[in-house]
Amino acid sequence: MYVPNLIVTQRFPMMNRNRLLMEHFQGAFPLMLSKSRRFAADAQRHDQNPPSPAWAKAK
Repeated sequence: MYVPNLIVTQRFPMMNRNRLLMEHFQGAFPLMLSKSRRFAADAQRHDQNPPSPAWAKAK
């Protein structure tokens, strides 16, 4: 857990120094990147463990 956190904390400031990314995203690119990775992980988890239908929960 410590190594991924170190990588993230070191890379985010470097991405904000990129002139092209700052012009287009105004500093929000690292956050958008992390959110997209989270959504991809959630989608993968949802595919592996699909939720039961609502009618099955009511019983």
